Amino acid sequence: MRWPQNTIAELYCYEYFLTLEDNKIKYNYEGEGEPPEKAIKLLKEIAENKDIRDNIKQYLKRQFEPRPDLKDDSYLWKQLLKVAWRKNKKLHGTLHGVRCAGARLDYNEKLKLLAPDNMKKPEWQEIRKDWLLSDKEKITALFKESENKIKERAKKF
Repeated sequence: MRWPQNTIAELYCYEYFLTLEDNKIKYNYEGEGEPPEKAIKLLKEIAENKDIRDNIKQYLKRQFEPRPDLKDDSYLWKQLLKVAWRKNKKLHGTLHGVRCAGARLDYNEKLKLLAPDNMKKPEWQEIRKDWLLSDKEKITALFKESENKIKERAKKF
């Protein structure tokens, strides 16, 4: 059996981007020209094999929101982690880990990263120093792109 993250990574290499919407796997080809035959074969395998589909769904459920129990800012994290996944896998992992620890996002025209409710300030400062500040410019760019997507979506409603 294939590991779901390996399947997702392989499709990403073929410029396919997978998401989970309404408990259905959605994919978008972002490459130029015709999709590679190997990618089409892989998508067909997913479509025909319920076990593979179910494993990928379980993985995708947590890929963009590892803490669905923290509902107040869940939409913001999903947006940020989707942008990070597309732009910078390393920072996706970093931000995913910060969210796992309970970090929050606030949005009022701009995204703001907040410490987890249950974390003492010195511990949060250490996490920021060790994991976030060295990539501050890149993370800021991810935040800005996410803000734009949030604003676009708000216009639709």
